[in-house]
Amino acid sequence: MVHHKGNRTKRSTRRSTRRSTRRSTRRSTRRSTRRSTRRSTKRSTRRSTKRSTRRSTRRSTRRSTKRSTKRSTKRSTRRSTRRSKKKTKGRSYTAPEPPSDSEKNYNSMFDKCEKEVYQELRGNRTDNQLNMSRLTQQAKEICDKRMERILTEQMEEKNKQKGSSSKEICIVSNNCYGTKYYHKNNFQYNSPFIGIFIYSECYIKLLENFSKYMKKKPKSCPRSKYGVKKYPVLAIGDIEVHCLHDKDVTECIEKWQRRKKRLLPINKCHIKMCDHDKYEEDFGKRFSKLKYKKKKLFLSKKNYFKDKCTIKTKYKNKCPDGYALGKDYPIKKYLLR
Repeated sequence: MVHHKGNRTKRSTRRSTRRSTRRSTRRSTRRSTRRSTRRSTKRSTRRSTKRSTRRSTRRSTRRSTKRSTKRSTKRSTRRSTRRSKKKTKGRSYTAPEPPSDSEKNYNSMFDKCEKEVYQELRGNRTDNQLNMSRLTQQAKEICDKRMERILTEQMEEKNKQKGSSSKEICIVSNNCYGTKYYHKNNFQYNSPFIGIFIYSECYIKLLENFSKYMKKKPKSCPRSKYGVKKYPVLAIGDIEVHCLHDKDVTECIEKWQRRKKRLLPINKCHIKMCDHDKYEEDFGKRFSKLKYKKKKLFLSKKNYFKDKCTIKTKYKNKCPDGYALGKDYPIKKYLLR
């Protein structure tokens, strides 16, 4: 009997161990499968979210860029059409004019002169012995001086033969406002106020006592009261004349004296001023009180005040230099009317 009981206990223990091992294996497999599934799902969700976000961002950027480009093109086309309509109101389209015969002749003469001067400066020296950039600059400077002399001689001969039409028009300006008009119409320079500029304070003093200052002979001014200048400056009493486009003081004085002889009386001259070079309100009021009939004051929106001689421009703070002002506000339309 005892022997049978021992066998039974062995069997029961075996069964219990089997059951426990089965249960533990099942539990471990379930846990491992759950963990693996969770990890795989997390990885897959991360990858999918990254892919989806990338795709969505690409699509959104493409759409936004397309929309922005369409809007910008529409706006630019609208603005260009509006501007073209404003410019062409009451005007017909005119094609750009071809270069005139006088311009062609001038270019050919300049090229010939430049070649001659280049050969004179070069001589028998080789390219290794020369500084080509300096040589070309020297040749251009010499050609400019020679061409100026030739043109002035030609204009003087024409005016002697046919009578100078430039005597009717004489411009007194504080900067290079009238030079382009003289060039286009092939007029002789009958005013010393060409190719120079004068600060507003000095210019008002000159206009208030014009005959007094024009009787004096200019002198070289080594130290300007407006700072150090690299170009020559002339002094006429307490007034400074700045020769921006010249390099030699003696030539500037000769030009001033030569053109001053051709100057018409101040009452027949067209006088112009603008708020470019250190302008103040007091200068504009003093200009409006001058007794000259043919006078015009170009003012920006900031400095504008109503008067018979004032012209309101499109500029905000101040007018540009004489060349730019002459393009936007031509002399025939605004100064000579």
